[in-house]
Amino acid sequence: MDLTSIFHQMSMHPDHMLYTVIATEFGLFEYKRLPFGLKNASASFQRLMSTVLAGHTVREGQVLPDPKNLDSIKNTMPPRTKKQ
Repeated sequence: MDLTSIFHQMSMHPDHMLYTVIATEFGLFEYKRLPFGLKNASASFQRLMSTVLAGHTVREGQVLPDPKNLDSIKNTMPPRTKKQ
């Protein structure tokens, strides 16, 4: 996941796009993705990351699976038949 451009990957609600209008010599443009600098952009980013990384441990620039989940996967018996 490229966190440096995550803002430009997060969709905005269509009703909120009109608040991001930019006037240029070519006309009016509005953002369809979350731009940098909006008041609640960092909170929206944090909420997205909490959802995406739920159940994982984040430390020192690494995303690690939850140790409890990892143990249960390691201790699962392999299937013995095709139906399992």
